Amino acid sequence: MDLWQDDAARLPFRVRPVQGETTLSYVLRLAAANELDRPTTLLRALGEPLNTAPSQTMIANRDVTLNEPAQLRLAAFSGIDLEDLRQRLPTLEQSCGEPDRRSPAFQVFADSSRIRRACERCIARLPGTPDIRVYLHRAPGICRRHRRWVATHKHEPHQLDLAETPEIITAVKRRQRLIASTEDSRWAVGEIWWAQRIPVGWLTTTMRFTNLSDSLRDQWQRRRTALAVAGAHVPNGVIVLPEAITIAEVTCNLKWRRYVALAEYDYQIRPFYRLLSRRLGQPLGFAERISQPDSPARHWVDEHRRKHQETRENHWQTARTASSREVPLPEIRHFK
Repeated sequence: MDLWQDDAARLPFRVRPVQGETTLSYVLRLAAANELDRPTTLLRALGEPLNTAPSQTMIANRDVTLNEPAQLRLAAFSGIDLEDLRQRLPTLEQSCGEPDRRSPAFQVFADSSRIRRACERCIARLPGTPDIRVYLHRAPGICRRHRRWVATHKHEPHQLDLAETPEIITAVKRRQRLIASTEDSRWAVGEIWWAQRIPVGWLTTTMRFTNLSDSLRDQWQRRRTALAVAGAHVPNGVIVLPEAITIAEVTCNLKWRRYVALAEYDYQIRPFYRLLSRRLGQPLGFAERISQPDSPARHWVDEHRRKHQETRENHWQTARTASSREVPLPEIRHFK
């Protein structure tokens, strides 16, 4: 079969891409499955390289974008509908080179901060144990088949066995539900990141929370011990993930966001801290402690109130001058 000439030819062995896989990873796997002499032969058959010659070693931290004619070639070679490929290969959502270019072409780019390996146990099940690479935020963060944390990056490279920490698996599912329940998924992801900083701050603080959070401290130590198999580095964000999602379920609630933003005095925010304390299963005194100026939870409150300071001041100024009528609250969507 002449891959250089026949755009309509399909390779005899089909390979389905995994969710979030890099296009480079998929093309090299497809070539290897069909026993091409050089894996980059198939990549070169897709079109003309616009910036650099491809090599197999690029798979660790690089990917490629394909223009429309090259994407059509990939669909023809793989025997998979182009729309199906686009749902699994993120870079096929964009094109490369000049928009009006009609000849097939591709472009190599570096993206080392967002590319990681797929689940090592899933890879081990495949013939040849291919080096499958996926995008950190476009592929699942856990492998449900093997109950493993796989959302690694170069500073936190270890995949972790979650068999002894099912609450982390549950937290990942809750995170997905929380994101799906919002109209703006990107906003929700950002707020979850903010919420995660709160328990990470509690965990990494020289235990000024000792007297009020023994149960949290014990939970976190148990998880770290269970996850740190064979000396694996356990990210703090993984250890506190269940608590982070519990907090995010409150901080993403627009009614609570409006309540905190519009409170005229600090003491009026106490119900918010008490809610966090109850949701985390902590005693009432914990609410008082996390409301102090040095608390990460207080930092979130202060930042949120600073962002909406003008809205708060205008609301209360209007309320004071409208003595005989009820002043409506600002539109709730405003408090994102």
